[in-house]
Amino acid sequence: MTLFLASVTNAAEAELAIAGGADIVDFAGSSPGGLEALDENALRAGQKAVGGRRPVAAAAGRLAMEPDLLAQAVTGLAALGIDYVRLALVADPRRAACIEALSRCAGKARLIGMVSADEGMDATRPDASLLGLMASAGFAGAMLDMGGAQPDAPAIRCDAVTQQGFVTCCREKGLLAGFGGSLEPPDVPRLLPLRPDMLRFGAALRLAGHPGGPIDGAAIARMRGLIPVEAPSPAAASAEARLEKLPTDTVFVRDLVLPVHIGAYRNELGATQRVRFNVEAQVRRPAHTPADMGDVMSYDIIMDGIRRIVGEGHVAFVETLAERIAALVLAEPRVVSVMVRVEKLDIGEFLVGVEIRRDRATLLQAPGAAGSGA
Repeated sequence: MTLFLASVTNAAEAELAIAGGADIVDFAGSSPGGLEALDENALRAGQKAVGGRRPVAAAAGRLAMEPDLLAQAVTGLAALGIDYVRLALVADPRRAACIEALSRCAGKARLIGMVSADEGMDATRPDASLLGLMASAGFAGAMLDMGGAQPDAPAIRCDAVTQQGFVTCCREKGLLAGFGGSLEPPDVPRLLPLRPDMLRFGAALRLAGHPGGPIDGAAIARMRGLIPVEAPSPAAASAEARLEKLPTDTVFVRDLVLPVHIGAYRNELGATQRVRFNVEAQVRRPAHTPADMGDVMSYDIIMDGIRRIVGEGHVAFVETLAERIAALVLAEPRVVSVMVRVEKLDIGEFLVGVEIRRDRATLLQAPGAAGSGA
């Protein structure tokens, strides 16, 4: 289950966040990035307003990488009863020493290390050494901060493989995995397939999406609607099956070409080939004209998923790729059926590949990795 973390600046906004369905109330300044710390009086008032109805998080502030300074900030927030303390772990020669110093604070509050997405993390194993240090120091989790450095800067769109690698590495280290920064509603359906533990929103919950604007209860409610509260029950799954007879629309991705490690021959190992992907998903038609992200099936989910599958490593058969993509798309509750075409472009003066069509029943019956088309 992915938790919805709403950043607020005062007690009144905390009430709106709780009313809108936030899972965690996060106290921080309204500046871009949400890393500014609130003063003690504001935090006490906010804690009192929340009254134990939700876990409370707070930003420790934009602090220099000084071990004693960070430890002092965490100790102060823990003394106020803050459940989660978010710390910006900026690139600095002293960062490892700071993390080690924070190990003596880990039992006082749950520490969440904020790691910037623009640090040039490895594409498949994002800064594993940093996450390992955090895990060894007793941190509860890590959050990939995709916020821009300037007030009007867009989120740093690190690629889907990096996002997957970050979550996977957090899991391996026993850390909660989260995403924060300048997240917007269209980011939610793209990140949910990664099953992050939390998503933090700041400016997106404010009027017109402006960091310094007033908080918008309607925006909070819309965001809540995008993040499922819990997994579907068996009854809900049965209802989904009945709805498959409703009218559908087609969401498609055409002519997506990626370098892929693919092929069953020895000379195909260790090198990439161009592969073209075409996907058409039959999606249940909404009951009304789409008005926000909750009403649509984003094609970004398909493209991100293909990139993540390709990034997992060598695949022998185009059929295997096609089946994995079909399973990915059909994991979306609104998708009734899918067509996947995978073509190898570097074989010669012709194209080879496979086209499959799957619905939920045929996907379950399909063999795991069968196929002959190398």
